[in-house]
Amino acid sequence: MANLQTVQTPSNERASRYIQDADAIIATLKALRDQRCTLSLSFEKHNRQFKARLLDVYEDCFLIENITPRDGLELLKKGATFTVAARSVAMFAFIAETKISEAGEERGLPYFTVPLPNNVLVQKRRRSERYRLPLQAQTQDSFMRMLPTPEKSVRGKILDISAGGCRIETSTEGAAALIEGTPIDTCQLQISSMLSLESEAVVRHKKPVPERSIVECGVELTKMSIRDRRRLEHFIEALAKTSEAV
Repeated sequence: MANLQTVQTPSNERASRYIQDADAIIATLKALRDQRCTLSLSFEKHNRQFKARLLDVYEDCFLIENITPRDGLELLKKGATFTVAARSVAMFAFIAETKISEAGEERGLPYFTVPLPNNVLVQKRRRSERYRLPLQAQTQDSFMRMLPTPEKSVRGKILDISAGGCRIETSTEGAAALIEGTPIDTCQLQISSMLSLESEAVVRHKKPVPERSIVECGVELTKMSIRDRRRLEHFIEALAKTSEAV
């Protein structure tokens, strides 16, 4: 059976610690998701490793997809126990002895639901990267529209984006309707003709720019459909190859 001792980590990652708080575990998994990190799955009685992508994170579970080699799909569907190791530029994490709770499919593409673990071994390293939009998308056609209340619509120009959210600029009046830390059920994101999606969101911080009469806002995209999550992941993956990190 795979166990903690079989997971080899670089010397700069030896100071790992266990986290058991559910909110901290969710934040850790979201950080791994935002780094578009590859997961390594190890099954009992199988000497090779399988790869997967962390698709999304919810309050009580997380979703994985893109299982390779493909015979790993059958192992998951049969309820085989596995461990999860993840290493990205932001962190190293390890989840012991888990199994899927459900197998699903969206538009012919399979995904698997894994219950939120009780504890995760984790070593954080640095923040996920944000990327500037391509020149052809740096226009008013690249925007975020939020409905903090049914009566109020706030529109902001997108400045940069990551897998977990984006930074926008909006009017001082618009920013006044956005309360930091308050969930927003309806948020529409449009980047020219390249990306369109809907998500729930939270404004994490606001920074006034008085000389321009605008406010810059950091917005976290908290929950979206599987289809839109895949769209965002693919867009960020392509952006990372051509755009400048900020």
